[in-house]
Amino acid sequence: MRRHHPAERIPREEAPEEIRRLWERIAAPAGTRARIEARTMRKIAAGRRLTLRPVLQYAAMIVLALIAAGSLYRASHPALSDASARVSIRTPSGARTNLTLPDGTEVWLNAGSELSYPTDFDRQHRTVQLSGEAYFEVTEDRHSPFRVKAANFEVTVLGTRFNVHSYADEAIARVTLVEGSVQLRSGEAEALLRPGERAVLDRSTAGSRFEISSCPDTESELAWRSGRLIFRSEPFRAIARRMERRYGVTIEIADTRLSEERLTGEFDSESLTEALQRLQTILHYTYRIENDRVTIRR
Repeated sequence: MRRHHPAERIPREEAPEEIRRLWERIAAPAGTRARIEARTMRKIAAGRRLTLRPVLQYAAMIVLALIAAGSLYRASHPALSDASARVSIRTPSGARTNLTLPDGTEVWLNAGSELSYPTDFDRQHRTVQLSGEAYFEVTEDRHSPFRVKAANFEVTVLGTRFNVHSYADEAIARVTLVEGSVQLRSGEAEALLRPGERAVLDRSTAGSRFEISSCPDTESELAWRSGRLIFRSEPFRAIARRMERRYGVTIEIADTRLSEERLTGEFDSESLTEALQRLQTILHYTYRIENDRVTIRR
């Protein structure tokens, strides 16, 4: 067995100029070190040969060892990572997406929606931020509640299936529970949902509370996941808003009374023109399509 003697540290003032520059790089701020490392990696990726004069070879080993040690230290100390770093997923109008979170939770994101979560999602409480609409099938973890934060309210669960509708440009938000239980909170207002129930929150009213009601037809609430649009006695303005997200257009209803007409129906694979024509046979309006803008009037 070979015995290793501790290396003697060369005083900085006695080190060659090139080694002193390496020390200065090691001591440089994190941003400077990152730029140095990035330049090196770009050279490697481009297939350029990195040459070191003999006097620098051992110093380079020290630099790489320190970089590796720093990376291992940061990995073993999550508290030192950037807490503000987040992952964001956005779906434009006319699109939907399905994703799996790091804990195994399945999420379906509707058109015009955004979901974000911290990069250290698995290490702390499972919390996501939602703007728009999403359906969740949460992986159960009794030691780590799953939270969905939306504008003006929060949903907390352990393991369950539920839908959250919370678009920033709509005053009404709602949560529909399919399985399990969820706790809702908005300011001082709290509510507990059971399967088959829906909570509605009017965010246009200060100090508003959750209105809980039975929701026997959860199919219509979740139909968007399969690309269907189901409406039950809804005003035409609300249906038009959903059509905007589905087809990626802007719809203007020029007649106020027409916008309040209530309809019941379903769209499956219809194109925008086909959907407008079907509604036209009932509401007797005229419409005009210009690029991504639809104008409807009587």
